Amino acid sequence: MELSYLVKLTLAVYRVTQKIPLQEPLRYKIREIADKILEEYVKSNPASSLMLRYIDLLQAFFHIAQQENWVNPLNFQILSQEYQKLAQKIKTHSQKSQPSQEVIHLPPKQKIEAKEREFVGKEIKVRPSFRQQKILSLLKENKQLTLSQLRKLFPQVSDRTLRRDMESFLKAGLISRKRMGRKDVLYTLKE
Repeated sequence: MELSYLVKLTLAVYRVTQKIPLQEPLRYKIREIADKILEEYVKSNPASSLMLRYIDLLQAFFHIAQQENWVNPLNFQILSQEYQKLAQKIKTHSQKSQPSQEVIHLPPKQKIEAKEREFVGKEIKVRPSFRQQKILSLLKENKQLTLSQLRKLFPQVSDRTLRRDMESFLKAGLISRKRMGRKDVLYTLKE
């Protein structure tokens, strides 16, 4: 997907919405969403999930405007098809750029319960979240982290979620845990 294509598509939205009455808020809302899609493409990753949400919203606005018969319905249909193609390209691009699954080898005789099943000495395929990948890279750099350090690094994440992430690393045998006082825990990367 090229920037010039998206600029042309945004300009087409402006041309089509010129026929919508000036006092109608939908005219400006459609333009605003088209601008946001273009802006998101320019300032970030073209395969943004935010772009997909904006495209869905734009499709809904197209449908409303089409029902009002302000513009030839064919114009909105063409715009809708072009944005659908754009959404499909974004989905395809994001699937290609997904992180590959990481395989964790468990030591023999170690039992881990996951979704009411036990895995003994087998591989578990895990797709770590961005946060979990960041925690693992920090552990590789520093060899150890405390729960209070994790709280400072991820203030928007609850303690429960952070403990759950660390528990999954513990179960996989990647780290060890040591209590430090009443509220803090030290996590150490296993060699």
